This record gives sequence, structure tokens and C-alpha cells, in this order.
Amino acid sequence: MTIGLGSVSPRSRQPASPGERGEPRIRVSLACSECESRNYSTTRKPERAGQLSFKKFCPTCNRHTTHKETK
Repeated sequence: MTIGLGSVSPRSRQPASPGERGEPRIRVSLACSECESRNYSTTRKPERAGQLSFKKFCPTCNRHTTHKETK
């Protein structure tokens, strides 16, 4: 008796989605530190300490500024 791959369903070989792996993520928006406009949104893990901060382009200010996490 030989065991072939035909007995395994194709779904069982696919990787689990992020929600199924036990890694909950929180959706946050990023606001420009100068004009306070909310231009970007991203996700982060809840156990991460502190506030996210990125240097990104702000179309309102028309230059690169620091964008910080807002609720």
C-alpha cells in the first residue's frame, strides 16, 4: 500500500492566515506632527510598548515629517 499526496487536501498545505496564528494586530492611524492631518494607517501588535513613529511624506505640508500613532 502506497500513500500518495492525493489523499491530502490542498487546503491543509496552505499557510494559516495571520488571524489564525494567534497574533492579533491593532489598526492605528498615523498623524503628521506638524499639521495633525491623518495621512496613513497601519497595524501593530498590542504588546508593543510605546507609540509608533515614522518619518513619512505629508501631502498637506508637502515634505517629509514625523508621523506619530494616534487612536
